[in-house]
Amino acid sequence: MDRITEGLLKEFVQNQQIQALDESTAFEYFCNYAIVSANYQEHFSLEDISVGAAPGIDGIAIIVNGNLVTSVEEIDDLIEINGYLDSVFIFIQSKTSSSFDSGDLGNFAFEVRKFFSVDPNELRNDRIREKAELKEHIFKNSTWMIKANPICKLYYATTGIWTSQDDHVSRIEATERDLSDLNYFSNVTFEALGAKEIRQYYQATKNDAKAEITFRDRLTLPDISGVDQSYIGILPASEYLKLITDEQGSIRRSLFYDNVRDYQGENRVNQEIEDTLRSQIAGRFPILNNGVTIIASSIRPTGNRFALQGYQIVNGCQTSHAIYNVLHGKSASEVSEIYIPIKLVSLTDEELITQVIKSTNSQTAIKPEQMTALKPFAKDLESFYTTFEGDNRLYYERRSGQYLGQTGIEKPRIITISTQIKAIASMFLDLPHLAWGHSGKLATQVEAKIYQSNHSPTPYFVSSLCYYRLEHLFKSREFDAQYRRFRFVMLMIVRYQLCGAELVPLDRSKKLESSCKSLLNAFSDAQLAKEEFEKAISIINGIWSPETDDKDIVKNSFFTERIKTKFKPRE
Repeated sequence: MDRITEGLLKEFVQNQQIQALDESTAFEYFCNYAIVSANYQEHFSLEDISVGAAPGIDGIAIIVNGNLVTSVEEIDDLIEINGYLDSVFIFIQSKTSSSFDSGDLGNFAFEVRKFFSVDPNELRNDRIREKAELKEHIFKNSTWMIKANPICKLYYATTGIWTSQDDHVSRIEATERDLSDLNYFSNVTFEALGAKEIRQYYQATKNDAKAEITFRDRLTLPDISGVDQSYIGILPASEYLKLITDEQGSIRRSLFYDNVRDYQGENRVNQEIEDTLRSQIAGRFPILNNGVTIIASSIRPTGNRFALQGYQIVNGCQTSHAIYNVLHGKSASEVSEIYIPIKLVSLTDEELITQVIKSTNSQTAIKPEQMTALKPFAKDLESFYTTFEGDNRLYYERRSGQYLGQTGIEKPRIITISTQIKAIASMFLDLPHLAWGHSGKLATQVEAKIYQSNHSPTPYFVSSLCYYRLEHLFKSREFDAQYRRFRFVMLMIVRYQLCGAELVPLDRSKKLESSCKSLLNAFSDAQLAKEEFEKAISIINGIWSPETDDKDIVKNSFFTERIKTKFKPRE
């Protein structure tokens, strides 16, 4: 391994807190992380894509409707929410070897084909079998594949130099044809990566959203209090595509995090937008569409050239996806008559940003759960997180990507809104069985019970700290990976162990603060935390046995109730 790659790998191991792994396994995680991050811009757990000691495959990521899924419940929720099924399968094989081997390439291809060709029960590796069951569920719901069949992407990485040798290229091309012949996919790609390419993928994970565009037809707005710069105008479609696509040509989903409505799929309004873009009147788009609002942390204009950094599209998610669906891949000359109405603003004041997001999204109804990130409590919670130091320091990511590019922050310490919702619902609402679905649906189900203005931030932080401690124990291999599926149940159990069975409202009562203090004291000490989780595993073992192989037991409310009976006094 060359010194540059070795240095980046060392940095990665430190940031991800996986020092317990040997170099070969750490490199697998390194490649998995870099490659999946190029296809999926949100945070994810390395354990969710690693398949362990599997023959021929080191990592599998399944992305459904822009979400990395790990359960059939999430798939069902996304179909219900979006009304369509759009899937991407990503397979990764990595070797610390400095050379590319045709045999290894062939074995990788063979295992990927077997993944799609045999019954999941015939696969030898438990983690691959779980991924294959998700695959089966996706194809069983093929009637929801309204837009296209799934995409399949293969990546083979080594620490060497890719030289496009004829035999290697032939093997890759044959694999693409072979998988395409299954007629399952709308597109199949197989990419070979050397150390240079892997480094580029990894470095890209540390970059905040950046782009440079030509913004000629614009009006500079007068000075506005709290606003650094602001412009309004029309932007050529070819320039707008530069803002919303990454280097791989995929739409940058993370740009729409602050847009309170996610992409709604092929509904009537979106279909009308796409029909306009495909029609003879596409040139009228600026007067037929409300356009998009972009907030950037930095705008550097040089003549007509604008360099944007740290930007979000806070209104225009539906328009952006329609533009991508219709115009992506077309040359500038093919879309020369199409312009997008743009409002471009540079500001950093959080209150003003929230006002802009709310006002620009007020034209249509917004579900309350979609505004979670904008609630006043969420901002207070973010501030509360900063009051902890040392080994208890966590970072609440109220805005997607807000910690990108900041050195010294270990990735596992970043708590996303999704993780926060699942942790608080599991630990303090006794709903661990619901944490396996999509967090948006869970938020809807517990909407009136979380993120309320009278709530104490302490239980939210404590639940995240407990989750962080537990994930670290799995990362460091101190706990058997088979128990990771019980992690949300274990959050509930440790609360019962330390605070009793009574459910306490999340307001600022003395009883709640006392319970949280007990939990915080225990989980501020890594060894005490481990001991509490070991007790939790003992309780689980009293109900469940690995020999039963009933991995779905954690998703059933009856299992939650059986756990709770262990703490209720006998009558």
